Amino acid sequence: HGVKGAVLPSLRLNRDDRSVMLRSLAALYVAGRNPAWEMLADADAQLASLPAYPWQRERYWIEASRPATASRLSVPQPAPGPVTIYDGPALTTARAADADLMYELQWQPMQPVGNGLKASSREEAGRWLIFADRSGVGQAVVDRLQQEGNQCVMVFSAAEFAQTGAGRFQVDPARPEHFQQLLTTVFRDNSSGWRGVLHFWSLNAASPENGDDALTNAQIEGCGSVLHLVQALVAGHSGTRLPIWLATRGVQPVGTQPAAQSLAQSPVWGLGRVVALEHPELWGGLIDLDPQAPASEIDHLLRAIRQSGGEDQLVLRGQQSYVARLRHSAAPHAHQPVNRIRPDATYLITGGRGELGLKVASWLVDRGATHLALLGRTPLSPDSTAAAAVQTLEQRGASVALLAADVGDRSQMATAFGEMAASMPPLRGVVHAAGVLENRPLAELSLDALQSTLRPKVAGTWVLQQLAGGLDLDFFVLFSSMTSVLGWRYTGHYAAANHFLDTFAHYRSADGQPAQSINWGPWSEVGMVSRSQQEESFARMGIAPLPVAVGLAQLDSVMADTPAQVAVIDANWERFDALYQAIRPSRLLAQLNRAEAAHGAMSAEQPVIDRLRAAPRAQWQEILVAFLRQKVAHVLRVGPERISGDLSVVELGLDSIMAMEVTWACNEELSVPLLLREVFEPSSLTALAGTLAEKLAAMPANGNGANATSDVAASDRLLPANGVGREPPHVIKTASPSQALTSLVPLRAKGSRTPLFLVPPGASTVLSFGSLVQCLDSDQPVYGLEPLGMDGRHPPQWRVEDMASHYINEMRTIQPQGPYLLGGRCFGGLVVFEMAQQLRAQGQQVAMLAILDTLQPPKPGWLRDQSPESQPVSSNIAKRTAGRWVRNAYLLWKRLTVTDAFTLYTLKQVLPEDRFPNVLGEEARHIRNTARAHYEANELYLPRLYEGRLTLFSNAGHSGSHQLNWAALTAQAVDIHVVPGNHLTMFKEPYVRVLA
Repeated sequence: HGVKGAVLPSLRLNRDDRSVMLRSLAALYVAGRNPAWEMLADADAQLASLPAYPWQRERYWIEASRPATASRLSVPQPAPGPVTIYDGPALTTARAADADLMYELQWQPMQPVGNGLKASSREEAGRWLIFADRSGVGQAVVDRLQQEGNQCVMVFSAAEFAQTGAGRFQVDPARPEHFQQLLTTVFRDNSSGWRGVLHFWSLNAASPENGDDALTNAQIEGCGSVLHLVQALVAGHSGTRLPIWLATRGVQPVGTQPAAQSLAQSPVWGLGRVVALEHPELWGGLIDLDPQAPASEIDHLLRAIRQSGGEDQLVLRGQQSYVARLRHSAAPHAHQPVNRIRPDATYLITGGRGELGLKVASWLVDRGATHLALLGRTPLSPDSTAAAAVQTLEQRGASVALLAADVGDRSQMATAFGEMAASMPPLRGVVHAAGVLENRPLAELSLDALQSTLRPKVAGTWVLQQLAGGLDLDFFVLFSSMTSVLGWRYTGHYAAANHFLDTFAHYRSADGQPAQSINWGPWSEVGMVSRSQQEESFARMGIAPLPVAVGLAQLDSVMADTPAQVAVIDANWERFDALYQAIRPSRLLAQLNRAEAAHGAMSAEQPVIDRLRAAPRAQWQEILVAFLRQKVAHVLRVGPERISGDLSVVELGLDSIMAMEVTWACNEELSVPLLLREVFEPSSLTALAGTLAEKLAAMPANGNGANATSDVAASDRLLPANGVGREPPHVIKTASPSQALTSLVPLRAKGSRTPLFLVPPGASTVLSFGSLVQCLDSDQPVYGLEPLGMDGRHPPQWRVEDMASHYINEMRTIQPQGPYLLGGRCFGGLVVFEMAQQLRAQGQQVAMLAILDTLQPPKPGWLRDQSPESQPVSSNIAKRTAGRWVRNAYLLWKRLTVTDAFTLYTLKQVLPEDRFPNVLGEEARHIRNTARAHYEANELYLPRLYEGRLTLFSNAGHSGSHQLNWAALTAQAVDIHVVPGNHLTMFKEPYVRVLA
């Protein structure tokens, strides 16, 4: 209407919340308004870290004010011209002072894991592939393994491929085709009985002090050969599971500090941590040998591998093995600006023209620096954003030298150092922030791309050491990455490069020179991982990108404490660890995951069944309530103190898979035959404990229920290909009398209205309706109809018609006659559609048939007998699902039918990401089998014309296609209600209120 205005957001998708708010406040101020700054930066203000995901179910309460840690911010009244709102430490001190962001990798003595297997046992004898070094360690290992009855194939590094003798080969580490040829030859006649790969080529590395080629050769022979070995196994021998162990010597700072020779070996540790995540089926571990090379080294090495107990990062020193644990930094944190910046000194920033490098430059100027040297590979364009930032630095009183040089080229860097020495004060500090990153899976990573990523951080760091090593530096800060500590998919080359920085910091510190490597988590707004898609990926894993102001405040703390290595990461470790361990078990984060620590402490206690046997009957209730609180806390990833025994599992927020985990725990640890519906029917955990106590009391004195058998026979197995090993779809098995078929679950039994009966999605439970039920009128009775097969005690049904008939029989136990109110979500919509057909055929009235976001299926048989290549859409979904998840369960998508891939894809869609991996385990095979049954039921179902009225509740994005699909199946007009959100969020707050 001609009125000028502005829309200033408080939140933006995939952007840091606080930065968005500050920018909006800045725009408001520039527009002439005067925000109440004291509300933003009051002396008593605190920054509270809130969860990024609502299903974390953590309660965050701001405690009483602590002593003030931030000074008041004085902002003048608006004035004409440009206005800058300072977003610096004064606004962020509370968050920056949070010591929980700082972590260190600690090496702890490994606890003995029993006696282990005897080296000479027949079970352990087999074949080993040994990449032997030139120092003789590999040969000594082969001698010992052969003494024990093993067969070994030795591979040496050379310029050409050749078989030099029986079981002896040589390959060029830079030639990937040599590794394919090697494996083809080796596995041609001996494809079974392989125990693993031991890789010792990193031990060939020479000290970088030996010449410029030493580091390059070491990276080809170390990281290059590992990369090509993994690629060869993945591409041509995907069925061969060979755990790969990578050996180095003296890389980790345990007992002794890294020597120059160890530096060259270091990158393989970063690469190995990524191999573990991308190809867990090929992973054994990393092992760092004692620099002193004791006589007992070979025995210690083999014993450590055989008795690793799941530990995959080992350091051997003397007779002791050490394992890696990430823990909160033990250093005292000083949260004051660093006082080592001098106005009469020069400070060099490599990567100084990038976004992050320029932020660091501004940070240095804030602390008194007046002479900066910003290094980049190419000259600076005068009209670039970087040029404008440099101009701002100069306006603030800094003298800025722009140096163009490749940090990995010693000649160019010598010239740059000469320019600094000739025209600037003495160099007193270096911030090495140069680097390149292009995400790429190991299977697609070339040796050239690997070397290009290694160059600025490996060769570049050593060049800096050569040129600045003899200078009197106050600090030498290396910008490393959390990927070198944790690993991260598609960053194998980047993690390898950054691990060199970590080892270099320890190497230089041991020599009495300042050096600090900071394993940064992702930064928001700037840096290599600031792009929205990558930030979203980190957020899904529980990693929050660091706002620039927070990161720089942490830099103050790190430089004040002067540790050789520290990680700065803003993480929800419970969530991260759940997804991290879904790929492969790891104890790296055991000391950070509170829920895991609590669960471990509980597991170390006396078994609950023993405590019950030793206690009088009157104490059983108390013991069982405590047991249930522990189990619920474990699946919710919170401490047990947060779990109330007065709430039900629905009120506590458990989803279907979580409830099943609690059921499994009760069945396994109490030996009580508990059904899934018996877990969420009771009104509280205390009531559930009463049910368990009654079941235990009713059990025979000489029995523990462990002999209860399931009627699910050979059909209950992991996604049988092409239907082999399952019952035909038209066969319904009958449960034993003690396991009567029952699916009816009262979600709200009280109320005077006609009951509403709800059928959940495929391979899901009625808990998926928890939020909907809570939003319906309190006088509305609601019952769920639980699919058979989900509890593992009954076989699933393989036809929609049979499910509908079974549900009708269950429903009539509550309401013998119509009119009936039916609702079905997703696949459940097909079932209630068939129920309505059968009820009308029996003369019953259906007052409401509610289809809850269900697509009417295509023609029958749309998935049957298809290979993943046969249809583009099906193939893409199968690849996407299998590539991301099934591969991590040691399955490859090419081995799955499209039905199998769609089955797992469905489970992935209906479960939170940190719960989905739980359905890949053996204990959840009945869930997968039920999912497959439902998909095949969907495939076989042929819907008929419905003469009654159909009501469709559709999410906003799919209403048109839904209407067209369902209109062809109803004689009357479809009554359509569009609900905000998507297929999943329409059943969650706040959209579920609209649906209700």
